[in-house]
Amino acid sequence: MLYAQYSRYGTDRVEVRFGEQGTEYTVFDYREDGVRRAGVRLASSGGRQREIACHAPITGHLGGLKNRLPCDTDSALNLGTCR
Repeated sequence: MLYAQYSRYGTDRVEVRFGEQGTEYTVFDYREDGVRRAGVRLASSGGRQREIACHAPITGHLGGLKNRLPCDTDSALNLGTCR
């Protein structure tokens, strides 16, 4: 599991990415200008992609995983800040 986060005024994007049996899963939680969107993106090794969005009130706290998971060096959200 890998962690990525991007923040600026009015925007906070958090992703946790992992792979299993040829599929890459990205759990995401985005807040932009007061609008929150969350869900899971799936990408198969064959190039097929799908997104499953949360439709109920979002109560997750992915940001709490920042110091518990390795930084995702492949994610553009981190802006090259992984050490």
